[in-house]
Amino acid sequence: MRMKKPLSCAAPIRRSVFVSSALLAVLVSVRAQTAPAAAKTAAPKEEVIELSPFVVSTANDSGYRSQQTLVGFRSVKNLADIPGNISIINAELIADLSATNLSELVKVGGAGIAQNQTSTDDYNIRGFRVNNALRDGVTKTSFKRNEMYDIERVEVLKGPIALTLGNNSFIGGGINMVTRPATARRQGDAQLTISDRNYFRLAVNQTGPIFQDSDFKANYRVTVGAEKGDREKEVEHDDQKFAGGQVQLLFGDRTIVTINGSIFKDDGYHYYQDFSEVSSATAAQPYAVIHQFSGGATAISLRKHTWQNTEELFVSATALTRLTANSSLRAFFHYVGYQDRRREILATGLAADNRTLSRLQRPLSIDSTIALGQVDYIHELERESYRNTFTAGAETSRSYGWQRLRPVNIQALDVTKRDFSWDEANLGTVPIIAGPNQNDAVTRSFPFSWYVQDNLSFFKGKLSLVAGSRFFRTYSTTLNRVTGVMTESAIKYFRGDKYAILFKPLPYLSVYAGNTTTILPQSGFTTEEIPQPFRDQEGSNKEVGIKLDHRLSNKVVVFGSVTHFDMAISNVRTLTGLFNSRNEGIIIQSAQDSSKGWEFDAGASLGTDGGRLEFIANYFKNESFSAANKGPAAQAVPDSHGGLAKYTWTGGALKGFDFGASLYQQGENRGNAAAVRQMIPAYPVTYNLFAGYQSGKQWSLQLNWDNVTNKRYIINLASAVLLQLNDPGRARLTVKYAW
Repeated sequence: MRMKKPLSCAAPIRRSVFVSSALLAVLVSVRAQTAPAAAKTAAPKEEVIELSPFVVSTANDSGYRSQQTLVGFRSVKNLADIPGNISIINAELIADLSATNLSELVKVGGAGIAQNQTSTDDYNIRGFRVNNALRDGVTKTSFKRNEMYDIERVEVLKGPIALTLGNNSFIGGGINMVTRPATARRQGDAQLTISDRNYFRLAVNQTGPIFQDSDFKANYRVTVGAEKGDREKEVEHDDQKFAGGQVQLLFGDRTIVTINGSIFKDDGYHYYQDFSEVSSATAAQPYAVIHQFSGGATAISLRKHTWQNTEELFVSATALTRLTANSSLRAFFHYVGYQDRRREILATGLAADNRTLSRLQRPLSIDSTIALGQVDYIHELERESYRNTFTAGAETSRSYGWQRLRPVNIQALDVTKRDFSWDEANLGTVPIIAGPNQNDAVTRSFPFSWYVQDNLSFFKGKLSLVAGSRFFRTYSTTLNRVTGVMTESAIKYFRGDKYAILFKPLPYLSVYAGNTTTILPQSGFTTEEIPQPFRDQEGSNKEVGIKLDHRLSNKVVVFGSVTHFDMAISNVRTLTGLFNSRNEGIIIQSAQDSSKGWEFDAGASLGTDGGRLEFIANYFKNESFSAANKGPAAQAVPDSHGGLAKYTWTGGALKGFDFGASLYQQGENRGNAAAVRQMIPAYPVTYNLFAGYQSGKQWSLQLNWDNVTNKRYIINLASAVLLQLNDPGRARLTVKYAW
């Protein structure tokens, strides 16, 4: 019987799991006891939405079209009134794709997004890497895919978003996951998805009132979920458990307090297990090629010798209050505790015989916590000739991270035989430890930022001027536990600025132009033979765009945007692939990476006598340059396009049925193995099909067939031979019951 390596620091989270489970049970009990009284005094659906400028309404969403977001001004705005490009992936699109992770959504949900990895939510937006998603507007550090059990919609944000979300590292953009709210109307749903290889996924959501009267109301949401299944490779598998919830307290018609919490445990394994035919690029063969003995069910290790066990505790609290008829205040607190214990076995090189694969085992431990606080104040002043919205706020956080890494070379593998007898004899449930940690460091950071932003509009909103600045202060310490050396970064003050103008010649058409600049402070030293201090980075984005959101009739709605961007970031850290006399990989700073291009997003909903046709499409064209590569930036794609169409029968013999299809294609790119310089070939066009049936208001069935042609292609090249491939084709059946 195999025993997994335990999480040595998991006790606090396990206790939290027990406490949270007890709280959820109490909530359900309270809900059951108060159900009859609450049913008689159920609040109108839109009551909470009308209370605060910080609460987004989905009442006007239809099909794949959504209108409102908090991103851009910290207060609710329609997309057409924001001088920037934001794509919203709403609940209907998530349901049609039966999406269980972000990768299934972003390919059709917005232009300019490329996937960097399959094992984590690591993407490239507008030519710049984005390896952390956001949850309810706050950066969420995770080294695996984020959970989707309680996610209502996903916002894809293009360009720098430091001035609105307090994180100035998202130069290309960011991906924000928005959780489902508690509601005053009692409702719930249970969704079960099954597939081949013993796969199942269960998600249950229940929401409703706890207590209702004229002065005080309380609502709740409870979410539980689980996922388990095998994969094409024996070493890969899914194994997730999730429990979360929300309590919403409404004090009269002026104040809302919302408390969110969740526990997420993921013991699945989805890491690099494939390898390339060649170990260096040549003029005759510039592209990485999947080795003839790689791909499919083959792997370079066994499940019993590898693991990626993670646990996460997530808690947040938000207070929204209307101070006066024109001013409102938002206060927010957020805490995350994250633990990661893993042993990965990776391919590091291929011998000249093209069959002997050198391997490395990499035990890795990560512990991190972050406590964050935000406050935002908004004041709205409307006169006959103008309207002014002033916003100011501040954010501070305290984060702690401890990372231990002990990589050790292990016996090479003959890929033509796949003899794992050495592994069986030498790799137990405890990783091999040889010598001191290569990396054993504790990092603490104490950033603080504050901002002001003003939106002044004239002629009943036809012309808007936007200006804002966010001021940052950074400070951090790093303790190297191997050498005992403490590194302290200097306190730095800097700022980012945003200026934009938006013109609406028609209520449904807007044209905008904007310019955003930001600073990314760098600490530490290069690893050249004579180390040099890292210089701060400067990021910039110039953007112009046109947006359309028009209801032509009761049956026809069109929406979309066209955007041109010109972006750059200076002093980029670059891994050269060379080593200094201290046997350290040499990291330098390149002069500048840049990216400019076009994005196009379009959608429509067309009603007929017997049904409704909906479609969305996107196209992306980009030119990137890396000073280190003297060519395209790593993992920046030159072009991509995707789209989805669905027809739903609303009458006749097929009433309740829908059928849809999607496609995606991506151009070639350079992987992140800088020393190798191999190119990743363009993705072949891949197709997905889906069909559904809605029986009344309660039962629904959904069949999804992903990658119907089973095309295999390379997602990422991480070293001379190490590859990640896309998931194979598969069919999934989802049964949903709503009450």
